[in-house]
Amino acid sequence: MTTTEATGLIETVVSISVSKPSSFDVAGFTALSDWTAIGGVTNVGNLESEHEDKSVTSLNGIKHVIRGKTNHASFDIEVLELNDAGEDTLRAAFDAKSLVSLKLDIPNGTVRYTYGAVMKVSDKIGSESENKSVAFTFVPEIQNIKA
Repeated sequence: MTTTEATGLIETVVSISVSKPSSFDVAGFTALSDWTAIGGVTNVGNLESEHEDKSVTSLNGIKHVIRGKTNHASFDIEVLELNDAGEDTLRAAFDAKSLVSLKLDIPNGTVRYTYGAVMKVSDKIGSESENKSVAFTFVPEIQNIKA
């Protein structure tokens, strides 16, 4: 993700919706109408998914490794503390223990969607000369829906 040097903000636009899509595909996420942009985003962690390895031994003694369930890694969304509507929605989702949808509009034209929970809020106070920031740890249930 590229960064705007003057502000330290990334060019990727991250938006949040408190709604659950009717289906976990592009159509379901694009049908949501309550997206709110999260202001002051300085970093978004990697969207990672991996399959568990399952070992199965056949009757003739040959060991086979197959893909098990998919695990989606948590990632952080770091923002300047602006107390805007997007940040407030992230905090409210954490407080309410509710699931939310996220949309990442990446500068190359790619849009990615994910659905999950805000599991951690880390307020970074910093010094007088630094801007206060917040890191929200997001744990996806559904991830990497790519438009």
